[in-house]
Amino acid sequence: MEFVTYDDVTEFLDVAGTLYESDPVRHTIALTVLRQIAAAPSSGTRRPLLITVHDDGELIGAAFRTPPWPIGVSGVPERAMPALVEFLTDAGYEVSGVSGPRPEADRFAELWVSATGQRSTQGMLQRQYRLDSLRPPAVEGDWLRATESDVPLLVTWRRGFVEDAHMPTADPDWPEGNLRRELAAGSAHGMWRVSGVPVSYAAASVPRNGMSRVGSVYTPREYRGRGYGAAVTAAVSQWALDNGATDVVLFTDLSNPTSNAIYQKLGYVPVLDAIDHRFS
Repeated sequence: MEFVTYDDVTEFLDVAGTLYESDPVRHTIALTVLRQIAAAPSSGTRRPLLITVHDDGELIGAAFRTPPWPIGVSGVPERAMPALVEFLTDAGYEVSGVSGPRPEADRFAELWVSATGQRSTQGMLQRQYRLDSLRPPAVEGDWLRATESDVPLLVTWRRGFVEDAHMPTADPDWPEGNLRRELAAGSAHGMWRVSGVPVSYAAASVPRNGMSRVGSVYTPREYRGRGYGAAVTAAVSQWALDNGATDVVLFTDLSNPTSNAIYQKLGYVPVLDAIDHRFS
């Protein structure tokens, strides 16, 4: 097998894009993250690791990593996993962990631990959902699409989301840079408001190939338990549908039965289970 690395996200997507676009629901994270970086590159962002996998000249897989996050392997077939791990270890690439659909991520972690002697700690077990038929809840308030002037508040809330989700610690300027890049790419960052006061937040990516991903749903503790998170999730989901999405997806923490039940009440149905493993 052959492995090709890329310095430019656009060049990588020119090759790997067709593979990811063949199943935009499965590859939602790869498509949304890489498209945002390509649309609004930032000199402050650490260089991503971009790899395509070829067999006899045919593209059979792709993987990517945007530090400090784990490597995403949704696009790597099982038969290529041993060779990918060998390529990464031989080249000395830093890999903090792996994320993706459970069979592929579990297999990569098993091979990585065997090859490197590092330890693997299971991170969040997630379930991916796809919107079937949206059923918005009846909740007091309305939603407003955030602008650049709202970035300071959203940075605080994004940090709260990362802490609640026990996600890897990123660079100090990561939340602001990421938010500005997403806004520049056209993503909808929605704030649910009650009497003009923002009380909850969710974001939806710009629909690409008919797919939009909802994420970073966050409600400050003092406003929880009133349905605001469900309301703003429904609002940005409707925005995605209105802007051409045929597949609206999101991920939940499987250990949180409350959030899983809420999203199913909104009309989301399960697609697959995903996991991340962290290496040390």
